[in-house]
Amino acid sequence: MATIRDVARQAGVSVATVSRVLNDNPKVKPHLRARVEQAMQELNYQPSALARGMRSQTAQVIGLILPDIGNPFFTALARAIEDAAHESGYGLLLCNSDEDPDKEQRYAEILLAQRVAGVVLIPASMDLCEPLQTRDIPLVCVERPVPECPVDTVLLDNEAGSRMAAGHLIELGHRRIGLIVGLLDAAVSQERLQGYRRALGDAGIPFDPDLVRYGGLTEQGGYQKAMELLEPGNQPTALFVTSNAMALGALRAIQARRVRVPDALSVASFGDMPCFSLFRPPLTVVQQPAYELGLQAAHLLLRRIKGEAPPDHVLMRLPPILVVGGSTAPPRTV
Repeated sequence: MATIRDVARQAGVSVATVSRVLNDNPKVKPHLRARVEQAMQELNYQPSALARGMRSQTAQVIGLILPDIGNPFFTALARAIEDAAHESGYGLLLCNSDEDPDKEQRYAEILLAQRVAGVVLIPASMDLCEPLQTRDIPLVCVERPVPECPVDTVLLDNEAGSRMAAGHLIELGHRRIGLIVGLLDAAVSQERLQGYRRALGDAGIPFDPDLVRYGGLTEQGGYQKAMELLEPGNQPTALFVTSNAMALGALRAIQARRVRVPDALSVASFGDMPCFSLFRPPLTVVQQPAYELGLQAAHLLLRRIKGEAPPDHVLMRLPPILVVGGSTAPPRTV
C-alpha cells in the first residue's frame, strides 16, 4: 500500500507539500498540487489518519514516540515525560519505533487517530516531523534534531560532550584514539564526530580515518566495530564509543580480545548504563541528563498545548557532564 512518502517521491515534492495538498492548504502552488494529485492517482493512494489530520477534538493525552524503550537512556527520558504529563492532568501513550521509519509512521497515525493533544518525538527518520507539524499539532523533538524542520527541540550539547571525552584522553597522553560512532545520516552522530575531531585539532593531532568506525546504535554494532579496531597489530591506545549501547558491545569485544583496561587500552563512553557500575575498573562516561531532557521537553510541549509558549520555535541545549572513572589512564608508551 502506498504511503505519503511514496506520493512525495513520485511527485518530486516534499512530504510536507503532500500533507498540505491533502489538507487543501491554499498556499500550495497549482502546478505542485497537480503533480501531487496525479501521483496519488497513479499510486492509488488512500490518505491515512496522519495524512488527513483527524483532530476534530483533542484528548487529555500526549503521545511519545521513542526508538528503544529497552535503552535505559530512553527509559529515564520517558519516565520524566510521564511524570510531567501526570502532574498536569494528562495521560501518556508510549510508542516504540525500533528505529523503523515505517513503524514510526504507523504510530503517528495511531496517535492522531486518538486525537492526542501533542507529541514528543525522538525521530527515527527525517520524514515524520513536517507532516505532524503541518497538522498544527503541538510537537517537540528531543535528543535528535531535525534541521530541515523548525520545531521546538530539546537537545544535549553532543559536540561539547564528545570534545570533553576526547580531550580527556588527549590530556592523558593518548594520540591514537579509536572512535566508534553512529551512521552520519543522524545529526547526533555528526555532532559527536565533530567534537572528537575538534579535540584532535585543538591538540594538533591529525585526524586518522583508519581509527574511526561507523555503525548502527546497537550493542552488536559496537561489538563488531570494536573487534575491527582491536585487530592485533596497530591498535589504538584509547577507545571512545559514542553511545551507551555500542559501548556495551565494545566492552564485550575488549573482553573477547583479552585487552586489559586501562593498562593496554583506555575506554570512554558517551552515555551511561546501570550495568557500567559493575565494570572494573569503573568506566569513564559522558553522562547525559536523560530525566532533565525529558522533563524540559514535556514542560515545553505542555506550554505549547496551553498556548503559553513563545510564538517562535524554541531550541534548548543542556550541558553534558564528564565523569572520570578508572577505565582511562596514560598510555603505557606515548
